[in-house]
Amino acid sequence: MEMSGLDNIKFDYFAILVQFILVTGFVAGTFILSHAVGPKRKGEEKLQSFECGLDSIGSARLPFSVKYFLAAILFVLFDIEIIFFIHGQ
Repeated sequence: MEMSGLDNIKFDYFAILVQFILVTGFVAGTFILSHAVGPKRKGEEKLQSFECGLDSIGSARLPFSVKYFLAAILFVLFDIEIIFFIHGQ
């Protein structure tokens, strides 16, 4: 029995659906297993923020200069430009 074009497309997408279901099940199973098996000891010292072994001092909400963000954006822009330039040769 020969499959029609529509049945053939459905069969192709069925394989993708099965793979998606398997991947989703694997991810969900991994999350559940890590939650069930993982450590459960929580305390005040354990929940404190850790920064290179030093105690946190002051607020983390300090304003950055606009020049810092401008330099970062320019770096990313020219970095990507160089990647495309080298790739095009």
